[in-house]
This record gives sequence, structure tokens and C-alpha cells, in this order.
Amino acid sequence: MKKVDPVLKLDKINHKKKYFKDNYLNLVYMIPVLAGIFIFTFIPMGFSLYYSFTRINLLSPVQEFGNFTLDNYKVAFGNNFKAMFHSYYITFRFTLVVGGISLVGSYIVALLLNQKLKGMKTFRILFYTPCLIPAIASTLLWNGITRETGYFNLLLTKMGFEPYTFYSDNKTVFLTQIMLSGFGFSGGMIMWLAQFKNIPNDLYEEAKLSGAGYFKTLFKITIPLSTSMIFYNLIMSIISNLQSFSSYATFLQYGRPEDLRFVGLMIYETAYTGKYDISLASAYSWILFLVIGVLTFLVLKSSKQWVYYAEDN
Repeated sequence: MKKVDPVLKLDKINHKKKYFKDNYLNLVYMIPVLAGIFIFTFIPMGFSLYYSFTRINLLSPVQEFGNFTLDNYKVAFGNNFKAMFHSYYITFRFTLVVGGISLVGSYIVALLLNQKLKGMKTFRILFYTPCLIPAIASTLLWNGITRETGYFNLLLTKMGFEPYTFYSDNKTVFLTQIMLSGFGFSGGMIMWLAQFKNIPNDLYEEAKLSGAGYFKTLFKITIPLSTSMIFYNLIMSIISNLQSFSSYATFLQYGRPEDLRFVGLMIYETAYTGKYDISLASAYSWILFLVIGVLTFLVLKSSKQWVYYAEDN
């Protein structure tokens, strides 16, 4: 049996006491956050996992608690697989195209706003202002603009044109999503600007002395040294876009076009409209959780090949 040095053991105890004494206030401040995560994240996730292996329906007077079954997953990958596959298709398409446009667009806007010109701080504030509008309020605002009798169509009608369908027709849904994605650049822009500030000026000065132009500097210095933030934004874009819900739930009043039925909306409709099937919705949720987990893992594994960190040099 390995003997423990009493002096070393006492040092560890004293170190822990000192750490707690120095940081107890920080730990106290963490309690509400940790409690919120536990109550509003881990407990609902636990119930959701339990529900996915049972049969619970809000309209049924008899619930099958405790009877564990794989029926929900069999239905998801059986009878409902075609509908689920379509939801994943439009969700992945949205994530790839609209998420990509937002990522690249916010980067370009940040490059423009990173110029040392007079009044640039004012422009930064103006570009960031849309980020201060809550998601639901922003959705309601766009609802007033893009609905059939909205402000934009009212203007088109007065000019003698036919109203634009926006979200009421599958042919224009995706184009509308691309159009509106341009108004989400401001959030990512702040993080890009912060990343640019972390790039040493010495590198730009050396590039300038060697005769490198703007685009050579951009592709040889700015973009490579921004890859850590690109990596972070890519991960967050995948997670948030695959869970798209609140920004588009309001538009379901327009005849529920199929090309607007994201996975998040499919889960919501399964749980709270029509069949009120909580169990099947929970199974859908955990399938989405696994899909996001796999994609995040793949991006993390690939990051070693293209993400640059200063300490790697």
C-alpha cells in the first residue's frame, strides 16, 4: 500500500483552503448560473431522454410511464423517415448556404469597419444596432414587412407590381432566407474586430516593408491569424442554425410551406400541434442532439489541420 506523505497531504489541504478563501465570492456568484443550468438544461434533458423511450401523448388520458420502448425511434426512422429527412435536408441547406453567407459577410463587414478612417466608430455602432433587437421582436418586425399585406408588398402594389410571396411559397422561401441573412452580420462583426486587434502590428509592418499588397497581407496574415475565431464561429453557426426555430416560427402562419419546416419546427409541431406526441418529439430532439454532436466532433477533429494558434508557432 502506497504511503502518503503527511506533509504533502497537509500542503494540499492548506492549498485548497487558501483557494476557497481567495475565490469564495466568485463561487457564490456562480451558484445562480449553475442552478439555472441544472434546472433549465440538465433536468429537462433528463426528462426528454426518459420521454423518448416511453409513450406519452398530451391528448391521451392514459400514459405509459415506465414502459420503456424503442417505438419512437422506430417511427422516426420508419414511417416518418421521409418527412424527417426532408426537414434535415432544408435545415442542412439553410446551415450551409445561409450560415456560410452570414459567416463570410460578417467577416467582410468587419474588414471594412477595421479601417482607420474618421467616423469609423459611429459606423460600427450603427452596424451593431440590429443586434440589440431581441430575436422575437426582430421576427415580428420582419413579419410586418414580409407578410402578404405587409409594408413591402403594399409598396409594390402601389407601384403597380404583383405582391412578392416571401414565405408563403416554397419557390421564394429559400431566397428570402438568403436575403434576410444579410441583416445578421453585426453579431459576428464584433468578434472579428476583437480578433483583428489580437494580430500583432509588427507582422503588418514587416509585410509593408517587404512590398506586400493589401490582398497578399489579407490572405497571408489576417485570415490565417483569424482561423481560431473562424473555428469558434463555425461551431456556433452549426449549432445555432441546426436548431433554427424562433426566427421562423412566426412565419408558419403563411400556409406552412414545406421548405420552412426546419427540424426545430418539426419537433415543435410534433409536440404541441396536431398529435401532441411528446415522446416522438423527444426522440426527434435526441436525434438532432446526436447529429449536432457528430458534426461538432468532426469539425473539432479537422481543426488541427487549418486552425492556427499563436503558441503553435
